Amino acid sequence: MRYLDKLKAGGLPIDWAALLVGWEGVDERGKLISSGEATIYAAEQLDRAPPEDYSKTLDLAAADLDDEDEIRRALRALAGSDPEPRGARPWRLLLLKETLQELSGDPIHDLIRLTDFWSSFGYPNDMPHVVQGAGNRMSPGEYYTEANLKDILRRHLEWAEKEEQALRQSRP
Repeated sequence: MRYLDKLKAGGLPIDWAALLVGWEGVDERGKLISSGEATIYAAEQLDRAPPEDYSKTLDLAAADLDDEDEIRRALRALAGSDPEPRGARPWRLLLLKETLQELSGDPIHDLIRLTDFWSSFGYPNDMPHVVQGAGNRMSPGEYYTEANLKDILRRHLEWAEKEEQALRQSRP
């Protein structure tokens, strides 16, 4: 299933900021949506576009799929200023759920993987993750344990549940 379809299926909000973040990509996955998906989404939004956004939405819907600069300009015009924090939220949740499913149970590997995940989002203030040595005095011997992994996973699951509720309540 494509990522945009996963957001829709999960009932997570999709707005222009989220579309831009998905199109530009996050972490090692790169782009999460294609140019074609972006233009199709814009075409679907034409009948709902407010008058002030109609021409920008039409520009994206009619964009040349091979012209990434044209698509980027159109998405940025629709997303407005500083779309990253709010546009990244649905992707963080979706990708975190995937990351949690991919974990192996090995404390060293899994804690490094979670740190890498949050690094790709710039270590947001609301993240549930604890980075060894950052704002704490945990030694590697204390940090990379099964007990700490279990505690951090619990925190991630609680965060994901609250974030999902908050995002569903804020649907555009």
